[in-house]
Amino acid sequence: MTKFKGVIPPVVTPLNADFTVDYPSYTRVLEHLIEGGCHGVFVLGSTSEVIFHDDKTRREIIEHSAKVVNGRGACQEVVMSDPDLSKIPILTCWPQDGGHARA
Repeated sequence: MTKFKGVIPPVVTPLNADFTVDYPSYTRVLEHLIEGGCHGVFVLGSTSEVIFHDDKTRREIIEHSAKVVNGRGACQEVVMSDPDLSKIPILTCWPQDGGHARA
């Protein structure tokens, strides 16, 4: 079992006026957290946004997050696997694993 340590805050996902993800702002948020000394980020877990995005958008957010973090810290994501929300696994990408996700 993985033991978590350090600061891994939930990250807000900024949106544009049309409710699409504002990736430039999101990148700045991620960079601010990592450069500020956080040991990782918890993606799609801040303001319940995980339930408001479709699978394609969630995957894009996760992929973008992993690309920006780029092994500088853990990158955790809430992953929806069940429409009734009974199963919400959390994937974690650790720098020592080469950034590959594992549940």
